[in-house]
Amino acid sequence: MSEVCNLGVTNYEELFRSIPVPCIVFDQQCLFTDCNRASLRFFEFETNDLIGSPVSSALATEAQREVLNAILSDAIESGSQEHFAWQVTLPSGFQGEMNCSVIPILGSNNAVVGGIIACIDASKQRLYEQQIEDQLLQMNEYSMEIEQNRWDLEQANQQLEGLARTDGLTGLYNPRHFHDTWARE
Repeated sequence: MSEVCNLGVTNYEELFRSIPVPCIVFDQQCLFTDCNRASLRFFEFETNDLIGSPVSSALATEAQREVLNAILSDAIESGSQEHFAWQVTLPSGFQGEMNCSVIPILGSNNAVVGGIIACIDASKQRLYEQQIEDQLLQMNEYSMEIEQNRWDLEQANQQLEGLARTDGLTGLYNPRHFHDTWARE
């Protein structure tokens, strides 16, 4: 039976480690207990350096720590998921936006014993949204320009129509005007 349990734990750990989004595990005091490979890569930190330290010290700037602690504490106290957007600055200088969810972990007595923070890098999404917005603005500008050009062309065609029906020297109607008028009647 012990081998089966160990195999289950090993499989669970490997599954957790291979999840493709950064996931961080913390205890009831919001202290860092574990993370997966995606977290190590994205957040650029070493697990051993963080174990037992506040999650907020690993994920937040000094100014953000109080807010992050409040979000994590709310999830632990309420036992319900919390979702939030988070601006992150990594040691490499990369600044991005993360969409995060805090999922409480329940112990055997259904009491919250900690939580998992799962994060998705929304930086590219924001970049793509900005690019789409810029392209829509550009398309609107082109559309207005096309509409102006169409209007200008209609005005020029009306002027040409008038010039084609009048004599340039006298300004009187020419034979074309009389021919077109006769054809319509």
